[in-house]
Amino acid sequence: MGYTELKNRIDDRKVTFLDGGIGTEILRRGYTWASHQLKSEPELNLEIHQDYINAGANVITTNTFQLSKRSFRNHFANEKHLAALGAPGLLDRARELIHESVALADNARSSLDRKNILIAASITTLEWCFRPDQSPDIEEIYDEYLEELTDYADAGADIFLFETF
Repeated sequence: MGYTELKNRIDDRKVTFLDGGIGTEILRRGYTWASHQLKSEPELNLEIHQDYINAGANVITTNTFQLSKRSFRNHFANEKHLAALGAPGLLDRARELIHESVALADNARSSLDRKNILIAASITTLEWCFRPDQSPDIEEIYDEYLEELTDYADAGADIFLFETF
């Protein structure tokens, strides 16, 4: 199912099933959500996507909640602190993890021969989503979102799912 088919289904008021919360499912299975498990447990992500597809999901969501350069940068007091304590190339890892997350979702639908499943890029606020009062002005974050959306599109995400705005 491509974007046009999804739009037609919505326009025709047909039911379309989205998957469940991937972070919640990771926790339910006894893993920690904080590391996204993309590097250390890629098969976990694959299995969760496959399970959601087998349960009837028409759309599966990338495991990228709060994954952005800004979220990595926010763990440090400033750029000097990041340079001193952060892993080399840390800010570039957001793009890398976005690509890996989309690839895992694509592998899940391919492994089940379900090309009609859409991959939704999970995009959240750049600052902590439960504090909207701390959200920067649009002028400040426009380029960051544009870069993030471009990364998802380049990785092959079919649609964008904006969460917790």
